[in-house]
Amino acid sequence: MMRAVLLSVAALKTLSGHRFDIYVERPIRIAAILLIALILRAVAGRTINRMVRATREGKLSRRLASLGERAPLLVDTSEVAVLRRQQRAATVGTVLRSVASIVIWTIAMVTILGEFDINLAPILASAGIVGVAVGFGAQNLVKDFLSGLFLVIEDTYGVGDTVDLGPATGTVESIGLRSTRIRDVRGTLWSIRNGEIARVANYSQTWQRAIFDFLILHGQDVHRARDVVLETATEVSQLAAWSDVALDPPTVWGVNDITPDGVILRAVVRRRPGRDDFDRYLRERLVTALDDAGVRIFVLPPDFRLISSGRSVGVTPADVDRTTPHAP
Repeated sequence: MMRAVLLSVAALKTLSGHRFDIYVERPIRIAAILLIALILRAVAGRTINRMVRATREGKLSRRLASLGERAPLLVDTSEVAVLRRQQRAATVGTVLRSVASIVIWTIAMVTILGEFDINLAPILASAGIVGVAVGFGAQNLVKDFLSGLFLVIEDTYGVGDTVDLGPATGTVESIGLRSTRIRDVRGTLWSIRNGEIARVANYSQTWQRAIFDFLILHGQDVHRARDVVLETATEVSQLAAWSDVALDPPTVWGVNDITPDGVILRAVVRRRPGRDDFDRYLRERLVTALDDAGVRIFVLPPDFRLISSGRSVGVTPADVDRTTPHAP
């Protein structure tokens, strides 16, 4: 059977002469090149998908969760952090699949052109010149793309993070491979090219330190104020609503500065990022506690009065009615 097939092929080649290579061997080689390219593309895509799936749901994800339980400051295992890791893995997987497709099909097309006895040297030289020209003209675009890719891979920041990118400070709304969009506190939407980002201050990763400075007027008991601040801060951090926010017990660093009006007493609490509501609540409790303890932390001019209450301690200038003087 095999002998008959070989004899038939030999006879066909003899009859067709030099056209056998054009009409039989060349289409077979081209089909083989396309088939190999399809197989390589499928293998590469499947490998990348498995890597992405392993990052999101496999052993790596479970190991990160286990490490996060033992060392919560090293690995954030919150729902938001897990979602960000999944989005980052999906983005990197998409980029890798695109790069693999471009490389595989480019090599396949060049190989197919070689099958048609086309001299590839002038084409490659022209392509090199065009590539240099395009690269020179689009160098900012390439720079933005590479910067965006590394921003995603390194998880410099994610959607929902509060960041300072230099030109603007606000909340990240979207991250692209070319630009990042953030919305500032006034509601203005900023679009910043990734290649222009020279430094990033991220206020929403791992942990933050809440700092509370109080002006203790001269003549007040600083030690008493220190005890009140530490006791109140410890009590608030142990409440059920805030126990998972405060990562360490509050501490009072002591007198941080001396001014003509008094001394600056500083207290700090290390907490989870993005929980400014904890800072506002604790600041309110501290001001009230110092007021109740009789520790004055604000000077009121004699012609000012308070709107909400008769207290003259533990308030800010916003609490003062500057229009109505005291009665004589």
